[in-house]
Amino acid sequence: MMETLTKDLHDAALEIIREVEEMGGMTKAVVSGMPKARIEEAAARRQARIDSGAETIIGVNKHRLAKEAAYESLKVDNTEVRKKQIERIKATKAKRDNAKCQAALLNLTLAASTGK
Repeated sequence: MMETLTKDLHDAALEIIREVEEMGGMTKAVVSGMPKARIEEAAARRQARIDSGAETIIGVNKHRLAKEAAYESLKVDNTEVRKKQIERIKATKAKRDNAKCQAALLNLTLAASTGK
C-alpha cells in the first residue's frame, strides 16, 4: 500500500513538473499565477474534507477537549518592528569598515559572475 501511495505522489509531482516545463519554467508559471491557484485549490479541497468530516484532525474536528485552555495570542506591531530593524541596520552600517564592506561586495559580485 505504501509503495502505491509513494508512486501516486511521484506521478502527480512529475505531471506538475511537466506542466511547468511546458509553460516555459517556474518563473513563467509564477507570473501566470498557476502555483498560487493550485495552492488555493488544494487548500479549499482540504478544508472541505475537514468540514465534512471526511478528513480527521484530532483536536480540531474530532476528540476535542471538553474545556479548551485559554491562551493569549501575540500581537505584533509591524510599524514598531520595522522601525527597530531600520535602527539596527543603521547602527550596523555606522560601525562597519566601509572600505572592507565594498571590497567584500566586489569579491561576491566577481565570484557570482565567474563562478569562482
